Amino acid sequence: MFRRQHQHTADEHHPTDSERLHTQLEHHGGWLFEDRADAGRQLAERLGALDPNTVVIGIPRGGVPVAAVVAHHFGLPLDVVIVRKLGTPGHHELALGAVGEGGITVVSEPVVRQFGIDPDRLRSIEGRERLEVQRRETQIRSVLDPIGLTGRSVLIVDDGVATGSTLLAACRVVRSHEPQRIIVAVPVAPPGWKLQFGDAADAYMACFTPEDFMAVGQWYRSFPPVEDDEMLHDLLKAREAMGRPGDLITMPSSQMPSSQAQPTRVDTPADPPTAIDEELRVPSDIAGTDGEPLLGYLSVPAGATGLVVFAHGSGSGRMSPRNLEVAATFNERGLGTLVVDLLSVSEQADHDKAFDIDLLAGRVGTICRHLQTVPSAAHLSIALFGGSTGAAAALQAAAADPDRIVTVVARGGRIDLAAGHLDQVRCPVLLVVGGHDEWVLTLNQRAMASLPKGSELEVVPGASHLFSEPGALERVATLAADWFSARWQRHAH
Repeated sequence: MFRRQHQHTADEHHPTDSERLHTQLEHHGGWLFEDRADAGRQLAERLGALDPNTVVIGIPRGGVPVAAVVAHHFGLPLDVVIVRKLGTPGHHELALGAVGEGGITVVSEPVVRQFGIDPDRLRSIEGRERLEVQRRETQIRSVLDPIGLTGRSVLIVDDGVATGSTLLAACRVVRSHEPQRIIVAVPVAPPGWKLQFGDAADAYMACFTPEDFMAVGQWYRSFPPVEDDEMLHDLLKAREAMGRPGDLITMPSSQMPSSQAQPTRVDTPADPPTAIDEELRVPSDIAGTDGEPLLGYLSVPAGATGLVVFAHGSGSGRMSPRNLEVAATFNERGLGTLVVDLLSVSEQADHDKAFDIDLLAGRVGTICRHLQTVPSAAHLSIALFGGSTGAAAALQAAAADPDRIVTVVARGGRIDLAAGHLDQVRCPVLLVVGGHDEWVLTLNQRAMASLPKGSELEVVPGASHLFSEPGALERVATLAADWFSARWQRHAH
């Protein structure tokens, strides 16, 4: 065991996701949401802070009222991606796939096999729904110009997830515009829902994932169909509130023969592997915040033995595309990750707190201790990955809790900010610095003398402080993954 057992008294109990779900159902008399507007409010609260360069995308038609509330809450522009579910014959509420603008097609092969849908029938269903996509595209774009998505964060919102085909098609449409990142957020979804999406989006969040999920509408007290007029009203109202939200673009037209489209067949796994992919909330009384929890994404691949906790630098957090990119590499290598905010939503506006290393280090330590109480993570050894000022916080946290932290990787670390704690670090440390980041490289070279035996310094040639050069961040992720894997193998033996 690399961690001390942490004893908890009865008054230290904090609600699990299941308990929170039960409380919500009791509060609403058996429902999770009064209506789509209420779902949008709850979703906005759970999202916390968003990049101000984000565009909110609603899935027509039911996702638009939810997305409109989220967009209004954050003061962000609202638009749509036009997609249509392919309903299963005789079971139209069950999606066998979806089609979207730009010729996108997604098909769930397990559903096709289960219901014996032959290729001709599938083409007929697809052709009919593609005509509806074209009709809606003409209707919406005649009054609402599309918003540019290239280089921006995109938050895709629907009123819930059943099979996920429609959202998957929406992700593929959005990805074709080369956004900076894609986040999918929904009020309710079945357990394990994110596993079918793979890398279609960069982050996923659902307010609730009930075990007895059967359909999206079962969790709403009021869940009427959304009419075209209502959807257009929400879109126009949001656009008027924001003025001209960024550059307008011409999206790829769906007005093309079906034979010219390049469909994407996605085989949705019938039996997803055992893995954890869930939101983590550190309650305010544990985190030491003023009534707000710390939010994070916990991803643990099947068979993982270790968990990497990210310690963010100033101004960064769980929505950082750079951190999510590195975390995805770790997950692909079988490493668990927790990408978590070290500051609450309100605290993120406080510039001083973003550079308070003692505060950030304390939060890292608190989060690592809290993981001992999380069933899906309590058995995992913990390592830290810190960038810039976050690296100083990670090293200080490791010095304060040597029995819990197995190792630390510092990316472009401001090691000087933890100078008084380096000689107390007991675990091996990997320092990764860009070759063109000369000042920080000098700081890291000096720090090596104070770090424990087994620590190493890796220089990425041609890289700057942010590792923004092509391939530089990928190199950091590979070096870190190799380091973590090697350290956990040694501890396992």
